[in-house]
Amino acid sequence: MWLIIVFALIYFIYKYVYIPLLFWDKKNVPHESPIPIFGNVFGFVTGKESNIEINDRIYKMYPNDM
Repeated sequence: MWLIIVFALIYFIYKYVYIPLLFWDKKNVPHESPIPIFGNVFGFVTGKESNIEINDRIYKMYPNDM
């Protein structure tokens, strides 16, 4: 029984946490690699960056793609 629960949990994490992070990779769109669960806003969640700083950092990563 516990083995089924562990495999179900691993499948859930893979399908609903990891697979969505590959969305832009599949479409060949340049982007910053996201962190699972937090995405690209980990600095905002921890209070190290403001929302504007995050957007500015990502914008400056790809200056020729706009």
